[in-house]
Order: sequence, then structure tokens, then C-alpha cells
Amino acid sequence: MGGDRSIVRTTSLIDVDNTLLDNDAAKVELDRRLADLLGEPGNADFWAEYETVRAEQGVVDIPRTIARTVAVLADRSVHRPLAELFMTFPFRDYIYPGALETLAFLRALGPVVILSDGDPVFQPVKIARSGLATVVDGYVLVFPHKDEHLPELTAAFPADRFLLIDDKPTVIERVTARSHELGAPLETILVRQGKYAAGTPEHWTGATHTVRTISEVRSVPPA
Repeated sequence: MGGDRSIVRTTSLIDVDNTLLDNDAAKVELDRRLADLLGEPGNADFWAEYETVRAEQGVVDIPRTIARTVAVLADRSVHRPLAELFMTFPFRDYIYPGALETLAFLRALGPVVILSDGDPVFQPVKIARSGLATVVDGYVLVFPHKDEHLPELTAAFPADRFLLIDDKPTVIERVTARSHELGAPLETILVRQGKYAAGTPEHWTGATHTVRTISEVRSVPPA
């Protein structure tokens, strides 16, 4: 995204999981720790409830998943250690190489907002513990479905243009379909990291730009 954009105020809306953080790798380590805490059967119960809750809510909800798991196991003694496992997990260790440099680059263009789907309890803590919230001046917004909150975004962060950076094609499609609600042009970047990249066609045209890694965002030419 080279060129002189000093006169154009850009508000960047950037995802977290598998965009700034290697969430797939974090889940592997979480799975290992859950197995140590709950045993393999309990671990399987947790991930089964995780998927059930996600299907019901349309979003990952860790507190609800923990409550469901405790009920299934019929063992309240695991509630606190389960919650502590997630609330104290070292997400900082899973920031992608080049992610911090990309955030610094984007901040030179205007406000950078971490815009994430997720539950309102765990997801903000996750972003804070990773250190990413501090990097973006605390501009962190978490919604169950972020594409439904574009008017609030443009009211809080007015811009000449908006830049959406995400690893999920479906999110890019939904936001693009409602981009008129932003009141300014929208440019999108698909980052091919994480599990969703494998299911995306090689020459997917739903985004303005496609890159392989978060580091490559800095090399995207002007639209």
C-alpha cells in the first residue's frame, strides 16, 4: 500500500484471530493444556461444547463453553482452573511475525481499530493480554457479528476511506455488501493465514487485494 496517502485519512479495521495472532497454533497449545487439566475425555467434551455453542451463537463464546463443559462434567471444581487457563493464556507469544510493524505502518495512515468477532468477556481480555490493544491506542471493538455495526464504526472513527483486513472471506463479503453504511469508500485485504485460507480459491476476487501474510499488507499498492 505504497504511495503518498498523507492527505487521505484512512481508518483501518483489522481482525485478530489468524490475522494478527496465530490462533490455530494457540488452539493446539490450549488443547494440550486442556487435556492435562481435564484428561482426554474431558478435553473432548470441552471442544464438543465449543462447537455446539459456536453453532448456536454464530460466534465463539468461551465463557458459555466453559459453563457448558462444567455442567457436562458435573464437576464445579474445574470451573476456576478452566477460566484461569483461558484468561491467563500467553497470547502475546502467538503474534505473527511482522504484525506489529504492520500496525505501525497503518497507524501512519490514520486510526487503527482492532475489530473482532467474539464474546464480550474473553475476547477483549485475549486482545489485551496479547499487548495488541496497547499498540492500537486501546481502539478495540468486539461484537458477536461485526458486520452489523458499521454505522457505529463510522461515527466513532470518521475517515476519507476505510481499510478492512481479515482472514475470513465471508466477513469481507458481508462487510462489502454493507459498505454503504460506512459513508466512505472501502478497500479490503484478505490475509491468507490460518485455516480459512485453505478453503479459499487461489484467485478469489472478493477482496480488493490478497496477501499471503500480515507482513505483506505493507506492500499492497494503492487501489
